[in-house]
Amino acid sequence: MLLSALGGRGSVPPELIKTVGHGTGTAVLAATSPLLNGIGGRYVADCNEAEVLDR
Repeated sequence: MLLSALGGRGSVPPELIKTVGHGTGTAVLAATSPLLNGIGGRYVADCNEAEVLDR
């Protein structure tokens, strides 16, 4: 899926490659953190709340 998002050409830049553990860490944190109980509708990335940009 990532290759198709990049146009399917060339190799994936190393800074975009994550291990399985790193790739799932944000989802696991968001799903299980007691700090987020009752909070929804947030975007998270790299284990932090992501800034929402108006375009």
